[in-house]
Order: sequence, then structure tokens, then C-alpha cells
Amino acid sequence: MKPLVVRSLFISSLLVASISSSSAATAVIAASDQGWYDATDLSWVANPNYAVGKYDDVEQRSWFVFTLPAVAPGEGFTAATLLIDLPSGGYQSTQPTETFTLYSVTTSAGVLGLRGTQAGVFSDLGTGTVYGQTVVQPSGQGTTIQLTLSAQALTDMTAAGGGTFVIGGAATSLVPANHDEAIFGFSSNGGGVSLSYTTGAVPEPGAVALLGCFGAAALLRKRRHS
Repeated sequence: MKPLVVRSLFISSLLVASISSSSAATAVIAASDQGWYDATDLSWVANPNYAVGKYDDVEQRSWFVFTLPAVAPGEGFTAATLLIDLPSGGYQSTQPTETFTLYSVTTSAGVLGLRGTQAGVFSDLGTGTVYGQTVVQPSGQGTTIQLTLSAQALTDMTAAGGGTFVIGGAATSLVPANHDEAIFGFSSNGGGVSLSYTTGAVPEPGAVALLGCFGAAALLRKRRHS
């Protein structure tokens, strides 16, 4: 093998080792607050129910607040899963399945926690960047539903490290003709929401680009001299 190829591969291995040198840490935290807002931007005071769907033709969406730990420079959230209980009797739909979708939220945790009437909140809870999605079935009642969060969610979590992170939720498979169609009902009576996450080294864009350059250079050199 040519010296340049060896040198390129050696430097690439050093970069990989540097990127993965920090040990990963995993933890689970409970939501510090949770609730819902309906299509009139109304939420009842001190009601932690996180049901989504329609009741008497009025749709409601949910929200969850998590207090995240600070992350060290060069580190971030590398994986995360939302864990949300579907209580017994909480599947309140005649449909065989319902789709539950998670979104980014711009409304602050402080405003959401005020409840009452807060203009624009309902729309905000179901129109941001999609963070995750799952299909919920009646058989899931009495169990914990798991939703893997997207790469964008991880990026936003890293940016929010040391502060609060908000996730919105909506039922996105509602049938217009149905007057009542909801999931996660009765969630104020024993329902729970938590976030499982892993933190670790997050490679800087420059490091990833440099790694790619060295790999490409080594391959090109090898091809030219083979």
C-alpha cells in the first residue's frame, strides 16, 4: 500500500476515534408539564389530560414539556424516544387504527402552562416540523406507546439543552364525519409521559467533511496506482 494511502487512512481513523471518544449516557425523564388545547385555543386549567382527536366535533391537540440537561461542547442528544401511556379505555375511536404525530412547537412552555385561552396555540401544536409518528391501535390500551424522535428533533433538543423542550401532538387520521374520535383519553387518571434519551459526541460538520476528504483522497490514490 502506498505511503499516502496509509497516511490518509491513519488520519481518518484518528478522526473517527476522536468523534466517538466521549462515552454515551442514557437517561429517562418525566414530562415536567403536559396538557391540551382545543380548536378554539382553550384549555381547562390544571388538567394534565393529553388526549388528542375530536370530542363533540371539536378537535384538540396535546403538548409535552421536558426540562433537558445541559450538554458539554461537542456533545448533544444522539437518540430519543417519547414514551406515552395509552390508558385502559383511552382508545375512543371506531376506527381500527389512528395515527399520532409529533411536532415542533414555537409557543413557550410558560405560555402553554397558563392554559385558559391562548391565541394561536392550537395551530402551533400541529403544524411544525414533524418529530415522529406512530399508528395506535385499540390493543395498545394499558401499554406505553414508543415514538422514536427524528434527527431534527435531536438537533432541536441539543439547542435547547439546559432549558425546556416542547413537543406537540395531534391525531392526524381523523374522519371528518365522525363527531367523537380520540386517543389517549382518561390520561389525567394515571397516564404518564416521559422521554428516554442518549447523549454523546456530536461530530462537527468540519470534522465530517474532513473525514470524507481523506477517505476520498485515499481511494483516488489507490485507484491511480492500482
